[in-house]
Amino acid sequence: MVSGPLTDKIALRVNGFYGELDGIVRNVTQDRDVDGYERYGARAMLDFKVTDRLFTS
Repeated sequence: MVSGPLTDKIALRVNGFYGELDGIVRNVTQDRDVDGYERYGARAMLDFKVTDRLFTS
């Protein structure tokens, strides 16, 4: 994870992940492992500080 301010009113956080598993079941007919996976992803969050001049209703 990496995070920090971009300006005094805006901050950014970026997170990534990766995971893998070769397989937990052995298919002896095809001589290979099955039920494995490879997963990866990322997400980001941009945070704004709201001021009194911003109109919300």
